[in-house]
Order: sequence, then structure tokens, then C-alpha cells
Amino acid sequence: MIGRAALGQGIKIAIAKVNDVSEISSLYKSLITEHSAELVWIPNVNDDILLGVGFDFLRENTILDRVGLCVPAKELVAKGALCSVESQNEKVVVYLNKRIAQVDGINPPTSQDPTIQYVVQ
Repeated sequence: MIGRAALGQGIKIAIAKVNDVSEISSLYKSLITEHSAELVWIPNVNDDILLGVGFDFLRENTILDRVGLCVPAKELVAKGALCSVESQNEKVVVYLNKRIAQVDGINPPTSQDPTIQYVVQ
């Protein structure tokens, strides 16, 4: 489903499923070097591997590589992730870490769409 939606928007998706902590580094490097990833998305709040030890690795490396890190919980934005996206009352709410956005060269967006709200932290 995500792949079809991405294709419709002209976005290339590469999926890397981490089964063990030891895989994080090599899968991340593959996403960056082979697929030229511009964003790493951790979609599941129950992903203990990526949100545990993996989060520290991804946070540090995505900042160094100027790659966005999108996380499933807004609390992680304050801990160094680029953004988190939630659905609240039929509105999309994007939490954006201003310092990380500046490092990545991203200007905080302003939306004219009333269904999207940006919260810059």
C-alpha cells in the first residue's frame, strides 16, 4: 500500500526490515549508499530494536548524513529526530525539530491547507 501511494507521488521507497540490532548499521548504510535515501522512517511505535539502541545510532548518523529521521512518537522529536506525524481530529499534525531541520537545510513549512498543522519545536 505504501509503495503504490509513493509511486503515485513520484517517490521511491526502499524498505529495510531490521530483525536484530547487529543489522542496523549495514541496512542503514545500504539505504544511504545504494538507494540514496533522504528520509528514514520508523513507522511503528512498538519497534523496540529501532526505538531502543537503534534510535541512538539512527539519530547520530542521520544528522551526520543530513538525512531526515521520522519517528512514530512526538516525544522523540525533542530527542533528536527530524519529525513525527500524527492524525488528530481529522487533521494531520507534523511535529518538526527546528534545530535538526536547520542542520538538514529544511525550512519549516507553512501550510495553506487547513487539514495540516505544523508544530515547530
